[in-house]
Order: sequence, then structure tokens, then C-alpha cells
Amino acid sequence: MRFDEPPICGGTTRSTDQKAPKEIHSKDLVFFSVGSTDERFTARYDQDAVSVYAAKTTQGIYAAILSMETRYKFFAPDCDLMTRLNALTREQELILDNGHHSFTHGLPADFGGAVNIRYASGEYISKSDNQSPVITNAANLAIKKLFEEVFESYPEAPLPDPASIQAIEYHESGPFAEHFLRMEKTAECAVLRSDDAYDGGKSKYHKDAQAPLSAFDRIEADALTFRVFGQGGLTQYHPSNDSDKRFLTYEFADGTRLDVPRIFGIPGKASDIVYETYSYLESLMK
Repeated sequence: MRFDEPPICGGTTRSTDQKAPKEIHSKDLVFFSVGSTDERFTARYDQDAVSVYAAKTTQGIYAAILSMETRYKFFAPDCDLMTRLNALTREQELILDNGHHSFTHGLPADFGGAVNIRYASGEYISKSDNQSPVITNAANLAIKKLFEEVFESYPEAPLPDPASIQAIEYHESGPFAEHFLRMEKTAECAVLRSDDAYDGGKSKYHKDAQAPLSAFDRIEADALTFRVFGQGGLTQYHPSNDSDKRFLTYEFADGTRLDVPRIFGIPGKASDIVYETYSYLESLMK
């Protein structure tokens, strides 16, 4: 298929990154994201396929395993997960076909697989194919085994207690509009306010509302399920993140605040936490 032809169902577009490294010299792995079906084409996410994520943050290591129910963990900076993943990357020769990308139109993006591995040196491994697996079955099984072992036996690093959330804010700043939402606990209820500005601040809208204190139940549950507080500082190493300015700010009972950015590429629903929280707060304003 020629690149100047319009995409057609079943047509395949291929590209090769000529700058992709043929070998990696650094051992300081900072980002590891691999998703691939089984090379025997019998994969189901709860059995044969692999979809995992691990990234250094300014405070530790944020990790996820996508399965029937995606699991998230946050580990201390001295956890050896990234060291072990670096060794696995070399042992399983995940660098093979580095820089090769293939996309068959009409197929789901995750029908085959994708590898995205980054080092502090700037070296990287990046390849994808939405029609066929991109790693061997041996690599698939080795990755699953390592992540399962780490998730089952490694202690998690401490994160703020979700029950200590005093308020949550949504911030959005774009070229045409700015949005701000805040929900705060009081002794009797949850107090909400929103401020929107359009046309460079020429049009401004303010609204106040109240909700039961139980409105914070979902905020606290999400923080625990998705290890949301472990996402703070994730953008330092996370590649190709969204360029717009959307983030949540959590304010705790002791007055400390934590910003959680909008992050794409985390398996499961964790990537949607900023947008979903915004939608939830908007629904409480009505």
C-alpha cells in the first residue's frame, strides 16, 4: 500500500523509524509498557495475552497489570522492578524489529501488540503491529510471571490515606476556555463551586452547589483502586503525554496538596481518572 493512498479496510500502513537503536547501552530503565497477544493466536486477556505498565515517578514506581480486573500498585523508588525489567528486556531480545510499525485498517488497535520501553539516556524500544503479536510467547510468559510475582510479593510504598481528602479540584486551561471545579468537605455536607471563562476571560460563569458528604465516597474509592496519588510526578518519564493542561488537585486535611496530571497510556481506566472525575463533579453541580 502506498502512503499517499487513502486508508481502506484491510489495507496496511507500515513505517520504520530509522533512528531506532539497534542496541541499548543504558541500564537505567524508566518506562516499560508492553501489550501483546499470544503468538499462537489463542490469547485472552485473563490467560495468554500480556498488558503491563511500569514507570518511574518522582516518588516511586507506578505499575499496572491489565486483566479481567486491572490492578494497580505503587512501589518505593528502591524497588528492583525496573532493574529486573531491564534484564528481561535483554534476555528476551525485545529490541528485535525496533522501530517497525504496522497498522492494518479495519482491525482493533490492540489486536496484535505494541512495545514502548524508555531509558533515562533517551534510548528507546518502540514497535507495534495491530495484526500480529510483537513479542515471542516466551517473552510474553516471562513478563507475565515477573509482574505477577512483583504484585503478589513486593510491599507497596505508602500513599496518603484517601479518607484524609479534604477537597478535590479540577483544572483545565486551554486557548479558548478555562474550567475550574472544586468540592470541599464541611461538617454537614460537600460544598461545590465552578468557575468557567470563555473568549479570553470576557465571558465568565460562576455556580455553587451542595451534595451529601457521601459524594466523597467515589473520590476516595477511585484514589485507592487506581493508586491515584502514585501518579503524581509521573509525567517526568512518561512519553508523549497529552499537551493540554488538565489535572486534578487533591487537598488533604493537613493542608498539603497534590497535583495529578492527565496521563494517557496507562492500562485500564486509570488514564481516564481526570476526565471521569470532572464528569462526576459536573453531574453534582446540576
